Amino acid sequence: MNPFVVTDETKEMVMNNISFLLNSYLNCSEIEHIVFCWVLHQEWIIKDLIKRLDRTDYELHVVTLICSEKELRERLLKDVNLKVRDEEIIDRSLEKLKLYESMDTQKIDVSHMSVDQVVASVEEMIGVNDIENRKSNS
Repeated sequence: MNPFVVTDETKEMVMNNISFLLNSYLNCSEIEHIVFCWVLHQEWIIKDLIKRLDRTDYELHVVTLICSEKELRERLLKDVNLKVRDEEIIDRSLEKLKLYESMDTQKIDVSHMSVDQVVASVEEMIGVNDIENRKSNS
């Protein structure tokens, strides 16, 4: 749907779709790790998604990647200049930035990090390297 129209019906559709995908991954015996990345600015959305999952035998880590106001503005301005986003996204995003700080999640400030550094930080935070090391030592 382009442009996406935000209504109760479309929000429910999105939640159903995401839940279906996450459940499909959780129920696949070949999948060991799922990294789900989505802009979740309110904790109730995360809780709603978790309630929709079929299984409970998984280890969940909820990590919020945050950055400074200045960095967020600069990153979004690049998208605006590339005409990937409208300029109004900057103000909307800056308004929501404060919401992330109050969420009950593990946080990583990515203001001055490369993608590889962010990945390494998330892996360290959730213990992926420990899991991989245990497998190679078995």
